[in-house]
Amino acid sequence: MMPYGELSVNAHAFFGGYALLLTTAAIYLLVNTFALHFSLQSRASSVCLALGCVFVLMGMGDTLIDAPAMSKTAGCIVRLSAAELALVLLMLTVLAVIFYIFLRNRKKDMITKESIKESLDALPDGVCFYSENGTPLLVNVQMSSICEELFNSGIMNVNSFVQRLRDGNFCSDAVRVNTRRPVITVKTADGQVWDFRKSSLLVQKTVVNELVAYNVTKQYRLNLRLKERNRSMNEIGKRLRRYNKEVADTAREKEILNATVRVHDDLGRALLMLRKYLVQPCEQRNREELLMLWRFNTEVMKNEASAVGPGTNWNSFIRSAENIGVRVVHRGTAPKEESVKFVLIAALSECLTNVVKHAGGNRIDIETAQTSSFVLAKITNNGLPPKEKIKEAGGLKSLRTIVEGSGGKMTIESSPSFVMKIMLPRGEAENYGEN
Repeated sequence: MMPYGELSVNAHAFFGGYALLLTTAAIYLLVNTFALHFSLQSRASSVCLALGCVFVLMGMGDTLIDAPAMSKTAGCIVRLSAAELALVLLMLTVLAVIFYIFLRNRKKDMITKESIKESLDALPDGVCFYSENGTPLLVNVQMSSICEELFNSGIMNVNSFVQRLRDGNFCSDAVRVNTRRPVITVKTADGQVWDFRKSSLLVQKTVVNELVAYNVTKQYRLNLRLKERNRSMNEIGKRLRRYNKEVADTAREKEILNATVRVHDDLGRALLMLRKYLVQPCEQRNREELLMLWRFNTEVMKNEASAVGPGTNWNSFIRSAENIGVRVVHRGTAPKEESVKFVLIAALSECLTNVVKHAGGNRIDIETAQTSSFVLAKITNNGLPPKEKIKEAGGLKSLRTIVEGSGGKMTIESSPSFVMKIMLPRGEAENYGEN
C-alpha cells in the first residue's frame, strides 16, 4: 500500500483539511467541557482528544518539509500508509462524535445562562430583575413586549418604568385599573390585564429587585362578572323585600275578607233563625237558642269571641241548614281536598242565605263531579227565579274573591232559574279560610 508521504499534493491537502476541521471540533469540545464545569474525567478525555488531533495535524504539516528537519511525529505519519492514516482520522472522528453526543446530553440536564434565559422567555408572564439603581439585569421577552406596547420603548431603567406605570403616562390606549401598593393593575389596548408586583431577593449578599407582570385577564373578567351578579342579586333582594311586603298586605286582606265572610254568614244565619222564630207558633219558639246566637254575633262584631269561618265539615253545614228549615241535597262524590271543601261550603252558605232571604225556598241542590285536575260543582235551589240579572255585591263578591283566589272560576246564571257553577283545581291551592 502507498505510504502517506508518497501521496499527491491534492491527497495531502484533503487529509490536511480534514485534520484541521477535526482539530477545530476537538478544541470546541475542550472549551465547552471546561466552561460548563464538567467532571475531571470528562476534562481529561477532552484534553486527550484535542492533543491527539493536534499531534496528527502537526505531523501531517511537518511531512511537507525536508527529512532532516522532520519531527518524530511527522516521521511516524510518513511511514503510515494512506489507509492507516485514514483509519486514525476515522477513530478520532468517532471519538469526537461520541464526546459531542455526551456533551449535548449533559447540557440538556444542566442549568446554564442560556437555559435560564430561554426558560424565562417561555413564560406567559413578564419577568424583570434589576439592581437598586434601576439597571436591568435580566428581562424576558414578555416584559419587553409589555413595555413596548405601553411606552413604545424598551426598559432602560426599571425604577422609571415603575413610576410611569403608577403615573399612567401611557403612549397607547391602555388604562390604569388599580394603583394600590404594591400592586399596579393595567389594562392594555388589546384587552389584556396585567398585575405588576415588585419584590426583593438577596443573592450572594447583594439585593436584587424583581418585577413580575402577571396576566390576570381571566380573573379580571370573572371579577367583573361577579360584580354584575352581585348587582343582580341586590335587585333580586329588593324585589323579594317588596314581595314580602305584598305577601304581608295580601295576608292582612285575606284576614279581613275571612272576617267579613264570617260576620256575613253568622248574621245571615241569625236573621234566618229570627225569621223562622217569628213564623213559628208561640209554643214551639226557643227564645234561649235565639238569644245565644245573637249574643255570639254581637261578641264577634266586638272582637270579643273567637269566630271561625265556614269550616270544612260537610255534615256540620248540612245540620246547620236543617236547623233553619233548608234541606241540602248532594249528588256526586264529596271532595276530599280541604281547600275545595272550604270554597264549596262558603258557596253553599251564601246560597243558603239567598234562598231563604230572596227566593223563599227550602231546598238547595248541589252536584259535584271530579276529573284528574278539577272539581266541578253546580248549585241550584227550589226558590223563585230571580226577577232580574243578579248583581254581585256583598257576599257574592266576597265569594268570587275566594274562588278566584283558590285558582278557580265561578259563573252565575239568573235565567230561567238560579244556577251557580264553580270549577276548582284539585290539590291544596291557596286556602282563604286559613289564617
